[in-house]
Amino acid sequence: MTPIPWETPQDPLTQSSAGAMTGSAGEIRRPCSMAGAFLFSASVLFMLGEVVLVAWYPGYLITENFISDLGVGPTATGFSVMLITCGVLIIAASWLLHTHSTSQSIPLLLFASGAGGAGVGIFPETLGAIHFICAGIAFLSGGVAAVLLSSRLHGPFRLFSAILGVLSLFFIVSHILHLYFSLGPGGSERLIAYPLFLWMAGFGGHLMADRRAS
Repeated sequence: MTPIPWETPQDPLTQSSAGAMTGSAGEIRRPCSMAGAFLFSASVLFMLGEVVLVAWYPGYLITENFISDLGVGPTATGFSVMLITCGVLIIAASWLLHTHSTSQSIPLLLFASGAGGAGVGIFPETLGAIHFICAGIAFLSGGVAAVLLSSRLHGPFRLFSAILGVLSLFFIVSHILHLYFSLGPGGSERLIAYPLFLWMAGFGGHLMADRRAS
């Protein structure tokens, strides 16, 4: 049986010995692969969906307009559906990982990020504080999850996870301090969100990877 790509050697999702897992490797691999598919799908949906919505929004500037501006006006419905769907996919992935991992920190942070993202779709920026609280939870939880995961993995994705997590967290702080580095508020916010969705795509691929041939 081959190790499942997740956390530490003591975790049942990486431990391949018969005493460390209940059921067959395939029985554990399937939920992990499905969780990876959900994370990858959420990332693809957001990255492509946002491009379409920006193109549909008259006069939208990625340097000046926030991502959440897409949730008000002609693209409001599409934006809400996109983010709620992304949030549900991330929450579903977190639940699958929660049920098959001895360490609960990453699943919990993913759940918070997914719930926050869904909240951004449910509560548009016109509602004020609740929208920004949801966005903060989504961004901060995702960034911390990426950094934390990097300390529990082996191989190249460990480095990518750390870089993307630190990059997102750095721009959270700089955005709060209104340091936009000539990117404008919209560009700065995207350097919070994009690394997180790229990380989710990479983590999803990591979970879906078939290592039976290795």
